[in-house]
Amino acid sequence: MLATASLAKFGTRQTPRRDIPRDLVLAAWMLLDGAIVAGVGLLTLWFQKETVATSPAGPASHCAAILLTSIAVVGVFQHTGAYELVCKHPKDHAKRLIATWVLVAVGLIAAGAALGLDRHFAGPWAGIWLSFAGASLTIERCFVVPCLARLNEKKLVRHRVVVIPADKDSLLVEQTLKASGELGLEVIGFVDERPREVLAACVPRERVIGDIAALLRMIRDNEVEEVVIVMPWTAAARIQRLLMLLTETAVRVSLATGPTTSDLPMQRVAALGGVPVVRLSDRPIAGWARVKKRLEDTILAPLVLLTALPLLIVIAVAVKLDSPGPALFCQTRLGFNGRPFMALKFRTMHVGATDVTGRRQAVRNDPRVTRVGAWLRKMSFDELPQLVNVLRGEMSLVGPRPHAPGTTVEGRLFHEAVRRYAARHRVKPGITGWAQVNGWRGETDVTAKLEERLRHDLYYIDHWTLWLDITILARTLLVPFRHRNAY
Repeated sequence: MLATASLAKFGTRQTPRRDIPRDLVLAAWMLLDGAIVAGVGLLTLWFQKETVATSPAGPASHCAAILLTSIAVVGVFQHTGAYELVCKHPKDHAKRLIATWVLVAVGLIAAGAALGLDRHFAGPWAGIWLSFAGASLTIERCFVVPCLARLNEKKLVRHRVVVIPADKDSLLVEQTLKASGELGLEVIGFVDERPREVLAACVPRERVIGDIAALLRMIRDNEVEEVVIVMPWTAAARIQRLLMLLTETAVRVSLATGPTTSDLPMQRVAALGGVPVVRLSDRPIAGWARVKKRLEDTILAPLVLLTALPLLIVIAVAVKLDSPGPALFCQTRLGFNGRPFMALKFRTMHVGATDVTGRRQAVRNDPRVTRVGAWLRKMSFDELPQLVNVLRGEMSLVGPRPHAPGTTVEGRLFHEAVRRYAARHRVKPGITGWAQVNGWRGETDVTAKLEERLRHDLYYIDHWTLWLDITILARTLLVPFRHRNAY
């Protein structure tokens, strides 16, 4: 175990900086590109409105083409490296953009001709649009790249990396990462379990964060975005043990080693600051997906809250009239990265019988549950106040249901009863989820039920799409009428 002094400097950092996640910078850049392509298209459409109005396709089809092209362009740019976050000269970014844009434009025109669509759209419209959009994107790069360099210079963007273990190979990796100039990339230290006297001969003592326990604390405090393991493939068993611990947190895990075959769960080969790495585990719902998920919550949650406001008032009055006590009940739940938060619910039990620890779950015909509470639980209306938690950023509309830290199954805490249970905390908890719409709601009295819930939650995390969320929200409306195991 390492010295407390090392932990004091790195393991228990001061107040976290209010810097910007690199994934959000990338997502904003992609959104800007899409907006430019769409904006130039709509502007061209307006100038060509007389020609467009008489074309067989009509204005609506032109608008649909603009929208689909904007989305496709961002996707192509992402896969061709147009969003490289190494702060090079704007000319380098512009050259790559122009080459990619020419391929995109030629591909779109060729596809339109092959499908016979060019006869339906206004004659010169597409050519004018694509030409001006390409020029606008090139000019945009001349402004965006210096802004990125400025952010990097002021260290306002973060992508904090921890390297395992603390040895000479890891030092070489750190030096390469530092020299790369990649936006926000910062190696904050090394993690190692070996004794202090052994580490002193490898790396400076002040660069050692601590052991794995200290690293996990930092990850849960959102102080680490990526962990790079610098080990040979022959250390597969050791890598697997580290991976088992780290994949239960919302952190990207990469392996810096030579290419060869292995039983390790490789996702893809990538480059991190000039170092070739193999992604063993990635942050779920990150980058552009994270932006879409948050937009979904930001747009839909207020709409649902306003729509349901009369129902919320009626329920609050009913709870008050049914039994003495407050209408709302607050309980500590575990959220993203295992951080606790106060979840709001309508009170469904008599005041003296409520269990804030969550250790005792509600059972069928539970005498603690009020008459109105039983109906609320059956319809899942007791969870509606958690829309406020969504607006506060503590929850999402869709995700694994949050549980109280003290909840048990067969006498054991959830995380003790089922391995990888903590992996649910890699995303924000939700008001509804994939497990709930598939019938896994209500009392969890045996381990098998908890395992099924976890299996569905992990499926949701690994296969998230916006369409999956929409599907779950639609099915949630039918759940109260199809399942009888919520009480």
